[in-house]
Amino acid sequence: MLTRTQFTLLLGLLWGPFILGGLATLAGPAGPVPTLNDAHCLALLGQELLQLAIGCGFLLLVGWPLPPLQLNITVRQSLGGLLLFGLAYLLTLLGQQLAVALGADASALTTLLAQINVSWPVATLVSLVNGSFEELVLVWLIFARLGHHGTGFAVGISVLLRVLAHVYQGPVGVTGVFIFALLMALAYARYRRIWPLILAHALTDLLALLQ
Repeated sequence: MLTRTQFTLLLGLLWGPFILGGLATLAGPAGPVPTLNDAHCLALLGQELLQLAIGCGFLLLVGWPLPPLQLNITVRQSLGGLLLFGLAYLLTLLGQQLAVALGADASALTTLLAQINVSWPVATLVSLVNGSFEELVLVWLIFARLGHHGTGFAVGISVLLRVLAHVYQGPVGVTGVFIFALLMALAYARYRRIWPLILAHALTDLLALLQ
């Protein structure tokens, strides 16, 4: 098993840059939001693949003290992913609408969505990579190392790390991210299958990029 220091370092390598990027948006006045185009998406894809390679290299260096991934892609699990996607979409939409009704500011999320201009091939590719990256890091890895502390602890850490990296989306966006993160973590805690989460996340990203 990874030591606490090793695990913290691994999370820092894999997810730290995204948390720092998200929190940086809170440090000062917001500037103009750039268009989210193919180039930006491919840059994100490259960053995630690079960080994943560094993380794998680190694990190999310390002896890869993690259980097998067991990524079983079956019809049943794929159907589960579709159901999870539908449930996540519905609950996220309801949560964000409630947040707006309660007076939460939706301008950051609205502006972000308005700047999306991504072709479908790039959207499909980056959705698959990003969905895989986030669920492997924020759910599978968290539960593999912290699950013995209890389901509630692992779920809480998973949700917290995901939310911190998405604060740039503003209050309404963060509401949706919180609901999505909680649902993904609870689904994994219940069924211990990662493919449905990856599929649900990829479809969620794809829907947002191709709206």
